[in-house]
Amino acid sequence: MGDVIRSWRLNSKNRTQMSHTDFEIMDASSWTIGQGLSGRVGGMTIYPIRSNGAVVRFQPIRAESLGAMRVIFEPSCFNGTGEEERVPISLSIDAEMATAVQTMEAQIREKLRPTVPNLDAIWYSAVKNGNSLKAKVRVKGEGAVRCYNSKKEPVPTPERWRGLALCPILECKAIFVQRAAAGLVLDIVAAIIGDSEQAAPTDTFD
Repeated sequence: MGDVIRSWRLNSKNRTQMSHTDFEIMDASSWTIGQGLSGRVGGMTIYPIRSNGAVVRFQPIRAESLGAMRVIFEPSCFNGTGEEERVPISLSIDAEMATAVQTMEAQIREKLRPTVPNLDAIWYSAVKNGNSLKAKVRVKGEGAVRCYNSKKEPVPTPERWRGLALCPILECKAIFVQRAAAGLVLDIVAAIIGDSEQAAPTDTFD
């Protein structure tokens, strides 16, 4: 369990005080973009993202800050049947987190721009309206998200997600590019789950 729930945060002597996050985890300057691969959807190309040869995974908030991110809507696919295993999910974020994600995206786009010159024009940010982060989560089936309680003990996948406090581990594994759209392939692979009444912390945690 420790391997699954451990933080991918980098240790730093200069952590931002009064922040739920160590934002250096999102520094994409050393990440590499692999050769484009054909996606499952026609006309889509997938460009793998790696850090030191490994898929990029990061924990955007500390476990002690459970409540700083919440599920905004029930995860579902537009015009879906309800049987989909991997579905979109939206998480509430603050302005500082929004800026960190957008900076990360800018660094990634800079690396891919020589290959996809119109990338900026077709880019869809994972940050929506400056206060939410859009990702995907596999809610059932093989490879379903691994869930834990605040004591980091395994728990079943929630039946209802809306309003839940979440401390996720995100996998930023690729960029997808289509004729008129591009963006990150961002998935929640594990999460500490709080209840829907969990209040955002007001104290500073290390």
